[in-house]
Amino acid sequence: MTLTSIGEKNIHAFAPLMQGISPEDVRFSIGAVEDDRAVGVCMFDVLDEALVLDYIYVLKEYRRKGIGSAMLKGFIEEIKAAEPTAIHINFPDVSKDLVGFFTAMDFKLMPEGKAYRIKAEDILDTEVFNRVTSQKINHRIERLFDITEKEKKSIWDSFEKAELDADIIENRTLSKDLSLVAFDKDEDTPEALVLCEEDESSVSILFIVNFRHDTKALLDIIHALKDAVLVKKGTDCDLVFVTMDEKMEEFAKTLVGEEDEFKSVGYIMSGVLML
Repeated sequence: MTLTSIGEKNIHAFAPLMQGISPEDVRFSIGAVEDDRAVGVCMFDVLDEALVLDYIYVLKEYRRKGIGSAMLKGFIEEIKAAEPTAIHINFPDVSKDLVGFFTAMDFKLMPEGKAYRIKAEDILDTEVFNRVTSQKINHRIERLFDITEKEKKSIWDSFEKAELDADIIENRTLSKDLSLVAFDKDEDTPEALVLCEEDESSVSILFIVNFRHDTKALLDIIHALKDAVLVKKGTDCDLVFVTMDEKMEEFAKTLVGEEDEFKSVGYIMSGVLML
């Protein structure tokens, strides 16, 4: 088995494996060749200091032969001089094969969630959303990546008390401007947190935690997120809500108001491999 970059000279051989995705849509495209045929594709993009694995596919008859891992490890070795911090995945697929592959590759997988997509302009100016964000913010809002070590430890402690996995906050592909923490002004403890990722056309709300089950803290963190999205992206983008349970799904639908504008895009599997 040999690995090769995918470009104009060989795109015709790999195109049937790429499900309409063009190498021009990503930064790096790697192909695997076995028995004189294209058998695998791996496509990466770059986000700040991290890599994003956008797509990976191996022909069924060539799976479980180490081709997927060879493409991944080969690319990591090729680009290690650039010192990427992590590889992030965000797949609309929760098949056992894919979960098993990424687990074997030591990715830290997040709980699968159901994802909904809506245009920012269709939610940020709805009656429900405006009512939620009409009150003054009473919590101290900080960007996750700007907090002190003491504040970070308090977040870890809050995750442990809530029996949640705090490793998620170490994901360096999170948006530096849109991942926020609401602290109690008096006790200086975290009460709510929202973690987001972003690309040119969308903001993905991956995780919302309401540590003390305080409605006001939850509303404040949503209010702060709205303000941050408007400053960073405006309304010309999509919002993707990744809901991990029925309560989060119900909350997201309540914010939208008009459910027909809220389009399900299926289940999503996210994870990260720290390098």
